[in-house]
Amino acid sequence: MKAMIYLLPTVAALSAPLSRRTAITGSLAAAAMPGASNAAPSAAVIGYDDVVLDLPCGAKVPACVWLPSDGTDAPPASYKYRISAGRLVKTILGLPTPDAIARSFDLAADGVRFTPGATVKDGTPVVVVAHGFLGTRFDLSKFGEAIAREGAVAIAPDFDETLAGSYTPDKDGGSSRDKIVVAALEHAKRRGATGNIGSLGHSAGAATALKVPNTKAAVAIAGFGRDAVSDVPFLAIASEGDGAVPLKFVRERFPADVKNIDVGAAPSNWPRRGVIAFGGESAPCHVSFLAPDVNVEMQNFLGPLLPVARFLKIPVLDFDKYGLLYDAERTAETCVPAATSFLRQYVIKT
Repeated sequence: MKAMIYLLPTVAALSAPLSRRTAITGSLAAAAMPGASNAAPSAAVIGYDDVVLDLPCGAKVPACVWLPSDGTDAPPASYKYRISAGRLVKTILGLPTPDAIARSFDLAADGVRFTPGATVKDGTPVVVVAHGFLGTRFDLSKFGEAIAREGAVAIAPDFDETLAGSYTPDKDGGSSRDKIVVAALEHAKRRGATGNIGSLGHSAGAATALKVPNTKAAVAIAGFGRDAVSDVPFLAIASEGDGAVPLKFVRERFPADVKNIDVGAAPSNWPRRGVIAFGGESAPCHVSFLAPDVNVEMQNFLGPLLPVARFLKIPVLDFDKYGLLYDAERTAETCVPAATSFLRQYVIKT
């Protein structure tokens, strides 16, 4: 009851209109990244689609699809990002708050074209992209875009714990992560992505990535899973600055053959199993690995909840730390090329 008293007034206020990036956090982000640019990248234009996966249980799960299609005649894409404060309270505290207490944002998708229904050449590889606890299908959009530019299809579904509140999870487990992954792979296959399978995930999604059926290789970011991994090549990316899934937690779950890879290194031949470990005072936090625009909007929208969350001792997954760092751009400059290079070697170009 105490949680309800403290949280509901704040949650209700979050549904009021807010101009994009007008919160203090947005100003801090700009100040923290003076060299950041929103200019379109010079890389090739790619295609994008936002689809719905129809699960046998009846759940309708949204998913992003990035394709190696130039889509030069298609209109520019934008990402329809949604944050549900109702789903957040429901998931963390179990309180009966409606998913409709939410706000939607249009995120920029530079160099991306909206190509609904587009297909690819038969045999094209596919990479499943998995968000973490209280994440969304847009969290790892920079990785998805880069994977498509390498010549593979990337598909990123929402999962039951999504902060978007985009669908109603099946109470009998019919919309579990493994079932959604199967549906995502089936969708990609219908669009021509019948080649090698790879995977990439963040936090809880890292454990999901390591268990994708028939994956040739996985990238596990800021997470690893409690179970022993199968015999699959993987690149782990972890940080001493991660307060939610510390580097020590990740290392304790590694098999014996994991090789250390320097931050910023670009091996011509990636080891079969390796880890990039960030250290030092400027090491990324748990959410530093997410898309920069996603982090800005989460700070703007959820910032008012942080004092209440601390008072109630609710885990905030490093959102408070990110408000001091604003390092998603810098983190992506290192991690996105490393992840795509690893997947290129083991999945895309084999």
